[in-house]
Amino acid sequence: MAQASDGSLVGQQRLADTVIRSMAAGNNAAETLRRLVQNLLRPERHQLRDVATILLTEWHPT
Repeated sequence: MAQASDGSLVGQQRLADTVIRSMAAGNNAAETLRRLVQNLLRPERHQLRDVATILLTEWHPT
């Protein structure tokens, strides 16, 4: 569980919803990840409060 820049908690479902909405809007994996990280950064210092690892893969089936 993480805390968004607005102070609200970000659980698995909210993370998944953020990724789904971003990808549905046509954003690639890199832009989706950038938006997700921006949402989690503390606004006053642009720093994370704890150690965080985010992995987002983009799959292109043939």
